[in-house]
Amino acid sequence: MEDLMNKVRIIFILCLLASLVAIGNIKDPVIPICVSMGDQSYSEVAYNCIDNEYLVVWEDYRNIPGTQSDIWGQIIKENGEPKGNEFSVCSDSGSQWWPHVDFDPVSQRYLVVFEDNRRAATEGWFDNYDVYGALLDVNGKHIPTAASEADTCFGISLDSAATHYPDVAWNYQTGAFMVVWADNRNSTPDIYGQIVDSDGNYLYPADPAVNFPVCDDAAHVQDVPVVVYNNITNEWLAVFAQGDWSTCDIRAQRIGHDGILVKKDGAPGADAFVIKENIGVAADPSQPRAHFNNEYLRKGNPAVPTTGLNECLIVWKDNANQNIDLFAQRLAFFPKLPLLPVMNGARTDSTVSYYAMAVNLNGDVEDLAVFPVSAAPDFQNAPDIAYSALDNEYLVAWPDSRNWTVTGSDFYCQRLHITADSAMVFLGADRQTTTDSLRNIPVDTTIHYEGGSLVGAAHNSYRNEYLMVYTFKNDADSTMGNIYGRLLTGSIPVKVQEQSTSTPLCFSLAQNYPNPFNPATQIAYTLDKPGLVSLEVYTITGAKIKTLVNATQIVGTHTITWNGSTDFGVSAASGVYIYKMTVNDQSLTRKMLLVR
Repeated sequence: MEDLMNKVRIIFILCLLASLVAIGNIKDPVIPICVSMGDQSYSEVAYNCIDNEYLVVWEDYRNIPGTQSDIWGQIIKENGEPKGNEFSVCSDSGSQWWPHVDFDPVSQRYLVVFEDNRRAATEGWFDNYDVYGALLDVNGKHIPTAASEADTCFGISLDSAATHYPDVAWNYQTGAFMVVWADNRNSTPDIYGQIVDSDGNYLYPADPAVNFPVCDDAAHVQDVPVVVYNNITNEWLAVFAQGDWSTCDIRAQRIGHDGILVKKDGAPGADAFVIKENIGVAADPSQPRAHFNNEYLRKGNPAVPTTGLNECLIVWKDNANQNIDLFAQRLAFFPKLPLLPVMNGARTDSTVSYYAMAVNLNGDVEDLAVFPVSAAPDFQNAPDIAYSALDNEYLVAWPDSRNWTVTGSDFYCQRLHITADSAMVFLGADRQTTTDSLRNIPVDTTIHYEGGSLVGAAHNSYRNEYLMVYTFKNDADSTMGNIYGRLLTGSIPVKVQEQSTSTPLCFSLAQNYPNPFNPATQIAYTLDKPGLVSLEVYTITGAKIKTLVNATQIVGTHTITWNGSTDFGVSAASGVYIYKMTVNDQSLTRKMLLVR
């Protein structure tokens, strides 16, 4: 009987290895990040682009199992090996939960934020939970701040009400961290924030017991926020669920670099605008995650952020289809005319302002455009997002129960690649494009439990790899979890053409440069054989405004400049335009962005 079981195990392992070979870009082995005694869960990860390492943080019950949770961490080398031993981030006498982390590549330090009940009388949900932070150097050592307590951690929100679900994002231009969380000081949860600098000093406001409201709509509940930074507009974006305790919308609030709220249209002011609107009691979108399409690459020292299409991918779980699926929206930021100075003293600089608009998978503006990332059976939950500027793609990772009856909860991911013409396409495990939201990429799918209530993903810009971290529980002891990781290699996707033809194309059309542009841009194209060439510019709604080329041309590379004017000599307005090239009845199109 034992020999038979061993044969079954061998067959299972061979099948698992075969599936991994078929996947091709999931790297072996599985990385054990924390396998200590006690229960570990709720993991997050940040990438250090200076030293080419990761910091993984998680909740840990090793000290008082089942009762007191602490925050622990581990530095992980670029190849997935641990650097040194795991260490305590916060092991105060109270409990700590829900860790999140971001890295400052200029000061070369991490800020870890978490819930903390050291000042609470009990463990009650609405008792005095605070938001605390820990500044760590690149080796995980604590950095004292002016407000540090005995354990070197410091309070970020010290109001007398309960606070939950903190998140943090670093600002490249000001060197400051924004921390947001769900806050009960007004009886029902609101979203509050606090800006601190890289030394842990309070910037706005100066009192950690005051903080500032990001969204305090008294008629609704706001919960489980995420905050991300946009280096092009120099502002943060907070995304959260808003509604009641059973049905919610997904909403967003723009926050200026100085903490002043910004409306959807770019004007100063509070405006929690809708990302996904709840259209029925069966739908309950919640737990959003977000990421702008930029990342920090080390070019000398300090690191500098890349400049992408100036858009943010927002993903959330949603049971609109009777299952808990993952849905997403692309939120693009389009420039408009400069704002006049605000005279209330809050903002006195005249600066370029941006509209925030939803765009669909084709890259076209569409109000409340929403698409599924995964609509597999059962539930997909608690996603996280990373971005690769090298491949111009997002990676979404999540726990998944589509195979629950066979293997239990698994861990899946999905690449979302942005093409040269700003369309978004799904990439399968075979690196081919697909439109099937069920064809996601399995990361870890054993007979045990993978995933957890909080997973993390980060991109390594040196190796073009992602590290995904998650909870693993053995079926033999489902109450005890460990933290594991998996590496996913980057890839250069196969070229995607917007319009296919029945015969091979005899020409190619390049992306305009520069893009975005003002006042002029160049468009290059190559002919493999002579032909009648038409090159025209259209508005996003399909109206032709300019003919750039209409002639028979010879073989070779040609370049044409568009100065932003129409056929009538009028300057075109800021916005997205389509340029279409037709050669002998075959066509290609691309998009470009004019900024006035």
